[in-house]
Amino acid sequence: MAHSVFSPRLVELQRQIEAGHAGALDTFWREVEERGAPLIEPIEDDDQNMLVTFLWRAGEEVRNVVVVGGIAGIRFGENQMEHVPNTDLWCRTYRARKDMRTTYWLAPNDSLVDLDEATDWRARTIGWQRDPLNPRTFVFPKDEDDPADQESVRSVLELPGAPPQPWIVPRSDVPAGQVELHRVHSETLGNEYRVWAYTPPNYTTSGEPYGLLLLFDGCACMLVLPDRTLCDTHLADL
Repeated sequence: MAHSVFSPRLVELQRQIEAGHAGALDTFWREVEERGAPLIEPIEDDDQNMLVTFLWRAGEEVRNVVVVGGIAGIRFGENQMEHVPNTDLWCRTYRARKDMRTTYWLAPNDSLVDLDEATDWRARTIGWQRDPLNPRTFVFPKDEDDPADQESVRSVLELPGAPPQPWIVPRSDVPAGQVELHRVHSETLGNEYRVWAYTPPNYTTSGEPYGLLLLFDGCACMLVLPDRTLCDTHLADL
């Protein structure tokens, strides 16, 4: 498990621990409680990227902790955290663009089995969870018509240079469109997906088709449908 990117704060913490500084680890965890995680640090002579360090505080026996999604993707074996000896701290640092905004999970004691077409998604992801040290989350709601379904909660990572999103905040002076849930059955895949369609204010099926179609493939999927038809799109997780 090669790892060549390191957090300056954790390098200093390890130096203090090795030097026998009592309370160094407790001080570190207090900082994390106050500021939250992941750690975000500047990179010397690099104004385009920052260091992002994911943390895990082990309260029980841990074989591994994997960062899943976002920066890490889904290469489980390549994204395991490293354990700082003689501590309850697991960590992994990445270099990321300072304008990044994404989501991720942490997976303690993961099986490290890669995903493929035969993977049972629900069984494989059951141990993935939000980052308990990060208060910011994104929740994808459960399918109320599927008793076996559960809501998906993942943590949000937003770096300082991420562009503002004024359009996601409701405004009383801006007309609102409409979001409708549709179910699309795929004979090819032999399954059914939920698809959300957003149409602008004053949209009618009898009006002229709109000239713009936006498609998002993933759990948080909203479609603008200028031709008033649903697309059978594969909703792979981002």
